[in-house]
Amino acid sequence: MLFKLINRNDVSMIQIQQINQKRGFHEVLLSEMLSYPSKTIQGDGLITTHQIKDAYFIKNNTWNLSFLKAIPQFKEPIKNYKSNGQYLHFNIKNPAIKLEIKFVFHQKLFREMWSIATIFNTYKSNLNKLSVFINETYPNLSSLQDLDINEAEHEWVIYLERNGVVTEQTKNDITYGKIISKNSTSKFLRTIYTNFISLIDVREEWEKDRWDVRILHDKYGISYNKSRSDYYLNFTKIKHENMRQQIKKYIRQRLLIDSLAHSTAIDYLKVISMFLSFILKNKPKWNDLKSLERSHIELYLIWLYEYSNSNLKQKNANPKNYIRLSLAYIGKFLQDIQRFEYDIAPKTPYQQLLFPEDRPKIAKKPIEQIDYIPDYVLSQLYACLNDLPEETIPVVWIAFKTGLRISDILGLNQECLIQLNGKYSIITDIEKTFVKGHRIPIDEELADILAVLIQHSIENSNKDNNPERYIFIRYKGVRKGKPFNQKTIRDHLNKLARKNKILDENGDIFYFKIHQFRHTYAVKMLNGGADILTVQEKLL
Repeated sequence: MLFKLINRNDVSMIQIQQINQKRGFHEVLLSEMLSYPSKTIQGDGLITTHQIKDAYFIKNNTWNLSFLKAIPQFKEPIKNYKSNGQYLHFNIKNPAIKLEIKFVFHQKLFREMWSIATIFNTYKSNLNKLSVFINETYPNLSSLQDLDINEAEHEWVIYLERNGVVTEQTKNDITYGKIISKNSTSKFLRTIYTNFISLIDVREEWEKDRWDVRILHDKYGISYNKSRSDYYLNFTKIKHENMRQQIKKYIRQRLLIDSLAHSTAIDYLKVISMFLSFILKNKPKWNDLKSLERSHIELYLIWLYEYSNSNLKQKNANPKNYIRLSLAYIGKFLQDIQRFEYDIAPKTPYQQLLFPEDRPKIAKKPIEQIDYIPDYVLSQLYACLNDLPEETIPVVWIAFKTGLRISDILGLNQECLIQLNGKYSIITDIEKTFVKGHRIPIDEELADILAVLIQHSIENSNKDNNPERYIFIRYKGVRKGKPFNQKTIRDHLNKLARKNKILDENGDIFYFKIHQFRHTYAVKMLNGGADILTVQEKLL
């Protein structure tokens, strides 16, 4: 039995109800693990999925990699698996917690969110350590749901350090410099916990305090940039319940009417959360913003200027731009909640709260100061371009020769290359400006590169690993079915710059940003005699 019998005289009726609910809940988990999906790729590229009834993952406390070899979707990953780990041990004595952790691994495995290498190599050792920790520290825990994760994680890290396990990692980031952070072992308990909570949370996505845009896209058509990996809108930093619900309502409304892109919504949420945190710190008894006045905004302005000048760690950070954008978001937010008559809206008109002159003026840069890639840097880059990972080189060529945004480049599909009257063009939809079928003339050299990429994509794609027929595609892993992550392209370029000492005019290592290629394309057109309207038409 999953739970031992309980003396009803020893517990309250509420506790009995909670125990019965958990008993039913764990039965649901058991039923989920009594079968698994087996995927087979047909000759036409279509995928057939069959549910195989087998209690292997419940009955066995050691999962053997060899068992997975008979499951079609794992044959190729196991063939390419290079590590030694062959077994995954679930040595947790508490049957309820063992089941819950098994459930996480089962779901992540068959949803193909964790790779074979991650499960049987990286997480194998972490799971062994976590099993001992839970057996010693939480032997009577009825469910992971009952954990105070912050306290438990603190205990977990202390346990690891006491046993001589390294819990931190140091990374030299090209954008932020030296970063010391938790390593995968110290984050493992939270990884299991957050994934478990997410997997069992069957509420409507809008009801949650953390929205996954992938779910919103599938259910409501909310668009998002698939070459990025920041999928979540996190409202948990807004501690005040009423305020949090109203902000959720506001963001939801703007997403649904397409007046706010998902990536911009993330920025809005960060700014609004910090604004509310500042206001409520000074006015802790407030349940809304009805009493917000200009004097409160003036205090916020002082704080914002100080914060932006001392806390922006990103390379080439611009405090004035940060302040200007933050005030634009706050102004729009206050204007909208008054216009839509939200319960929390200030009584004072937003025009009397924020003034245009509150925003710092940003001087326009002359053309020589535009953030583009100078010719002497380009010549250094192209001299060592073949040192880049093979998959990154065509991305750089397309960026340089077309001026397309990185999101539009990585979103190119198998139909992106056309030939008309002997001339080649790229045809694609421009997501940011909502332009359909934008056409960009290209030379034969770039057309040949695209033709090879398209053919490779056609030969290796099916409805399961590339349903949208991208040419810059991840066929497996966490990003399966999605294009390359644009951050990966940037990191490859900057790693190349450091390795090959690509220098700027001051003799420092040049820092690449993908958008610089777009600016470079525009500068070359202007220097070649094109007028500004022609450039704007090209760079929709």
